[in-house]
Amino acid sequence: MPIHFDPVNHVYTEGDVTYRSVTQVLEELDISDTRFYKPEHAKRGDDVHSLLRGVLTGLIKPTDLSEHPLYGYIQAAKDYLYLSNSTIIEVEKMVANRSYRIAGTIDVILKDKNGANILVDWKTGALEGWHAVQLAGYAHLLEPEVSIDKRVIVCLSSIGAFRTHTEYRSRPFDSPEWMNIWKSAAYVSIAKRTML
Repeated sequence: MPIHFDPVNHVYTEGDVTYRSVTQVLEELDISDTRFYKPEHAKRGDDVHSLLRGVLTGLIKPTDLSEHPLYGYIQAAKDYLYLSNSTIIEVEKMVANRSYRIAGTIDVILKDKNGANILVDWKTGALEGWHAVQLAGYAHLLEPEVSIDKRVIVCLSSIGAFRTHTEYRSRPFDSPEWMNIWKSAAYVSIAKRTML
């Protein structure tokens, strides 16, 4: 049975099983705080992700967006992909760990010319310290299906520019201690839902 994402409640389900998102787990652990994000910024991020999904899967022609107010973000993403000299393997891939009941959606998985797998996460706002932890969570959910060699946060701007932040394997977020934190968070989530 496929996993379904509910964007309103930001939860993933598979049949009658509910999964917490990576972002929710980070909030529960007080690692991230999205309370101060403005609704219009969240909508912009959602809209950019939706347009990029369409462009990268061939459902939308980039030329059809040339007059779109969010075109700068799309152009920045296209420029990053071109300069990365990589092949797109997956777009908007939902991943889950059924044991821990945590799920998430990876924006893009690339393979570079040396065969390294790259997890890419688009951001339309400022780089936050917790973004690296978020990407580590996605990578943990994806393995052992695909081993991620590099995680890249790509901050896109409205003027068509981008900035990147790259994390490699063997960072602190890949340690056994962090894996235990993910597991603990999952069990706390399950316990909280059971008590409701």
